[in-house]
Amino acid sequence: MASNGSGLWLTPADYARHRRVSRQAVHKAIAEGRIPLVRGRIDRVAADRDWEDNTEPPISGAGGADSASGATFNQARTLHQVYRARLARLDFEERQGKRIDRQEFLQAADDHGRRVKDALMALPGRLGPRVAAEGSRVKCERLILAEVRRLCEELAAGSARAADEAPARRGAGART
Repeated sequence: MASNGSGLWLTPADYARHRRVSRQAVHKAIAEGRIPLVRGRIDRVAADRDWEDNTEPPISGAGGADSASGATFNQARTLHQVYRARLARLDFEERQGKRIDRQEFLQAADDHGRRVKDALMALPGRLGPRVAAEGSRVKCERLILAEVRRLCEELAAGSARAADEAPARRGAGART
């Protein structure tokens, strides 16, 4: 066998190990004429040169790298499983009452803020005549303080009722 001065002659299986590709890939390259086979052997140096010149890099496959992102199929599948696990955890925590819907929270906060504002805006009309009838500054302060305290307790009780009712509303609309 003439070696063209290039060196080592390998079997197709040995050449596949050398290139770190499958034997099928080497046999396909031989069948397509991309690398020469002489008496069942491959000239390693000439075949390496021909392989580089005549073989396109793999696009993507079950274990190969995706040309756009560089992610392999297994990496993508793992990422997908992690994403599904996170969604399942969020769903579980929501069903346990550890998490609430953002829109529900914003709506409840807005409702509560509106109740506080309305109650505060009503104070002057409700207290004005009573404060005006009082003669001493101390009695006026006590009257205002008692009304503000009553208002705070009323608003806190309303917030507690709303918080107790929220899980029941969520449970009724929960996914199964």
